[in-house]
Amino acid sequence: MLQALAVCYMTTEHGQRNIFCPQMISSLPRRCHAHAVQVELQAGSVVQRQILYTNPYTHTAQTVQCFKFTTNSPWLLSFQPGVLDLAPRDSKPLTLMIDARLLKAGVVVQALVFVQDELGRQEECLGLLVRCL
Repeated sequence: MLQALAVCYMTTEHGQRNIFCPQMISSLPRRCHAHAVQVELQAGSVVQRQILYTNPYTHTAQTVQCFKFTTNSPWLLSFQPGVLDLAPRDSKPLTLMIDARLLKAGVVVQALVFVQDELGRQEECLGLLVRCL
């Protein structure tokens, strides 16, 4: 579960069709959470944003669960680390690297961040709207 990010943050309900990529959000499993985040940065820059990611489960069959972070825009966004091992309700920091070196001022780019468990099941989806100043 994403807890904090120093940008504009908007939570949406599953199936709501007015966010970044409606066909992808609406196709997510019922238990999957969807969030939308807007980031403004200088065109041509590289920015780091740190978030705190929390394992949303209170108990699981495993003591530690593995969460993998991927994106549909690897040229724009990367993660450090790309995988977090978390006990139930445990939290760890995750750094988002946003690389806008190829973007010009006034450009707006949409990216999706997918959080998957160790079996490849979709757990969460984060929509990221990057605005270059």
